[in-house]
Amino acid sequence: MNPDAMGVRALAEMLIATQSAGQKSIAIHGSIFSIADMRPNLVSLMGTGGFDALISHALTSARIEKPWLSEIRSKRDGTFDGLESAHSKLNAAEFHEGYVVLVTHVLQLLVQFLGPGVTREIVRKTWPHAPLGETNLGREWNSDGSDKR
Repeated sequence: MNPDAMGVRALAEMLIATQSAGQKSIAIHGSIFSIADMRPNLVSLMGTGGFDALISHALTSARIEKPWLSEIRSKRDGTFDGLESAHSKLNAAEFHEGYVVLVTHVLQLLVQFLGPGVTREIVRKTWPHAPLGETNLGREWNSDGSDKR
């Protein structure tokens, strides 16, 4: 895994941990941590179709790493059908790891399409109390193509 991808995964793990603090497991219904929480901020940038395509592509990619995600279907509101069923069939660690993989793929696509700065801002707007710190999401570029670092 390249350093940028490791930073995105670390962000996914941190978001899930922060949003589910004090809970026994991540929320099945999406009330603790939900990709759907990003929907309003993303729809304003990419429209409903863009959001749906992003989630669908992330789920398809995540299924390669975690085949049990094949049971999950994304809904138009950014939530997922099939999480309850999958949760009942898997141990907590397997379920958690699959959800981390899914969130990581969503964040990686955002970084690819929108860039690290915009992705970080979306995360800040969506979860203002998340401790982002200096999470490395990849290189940021100036308009002339030079590296911002």
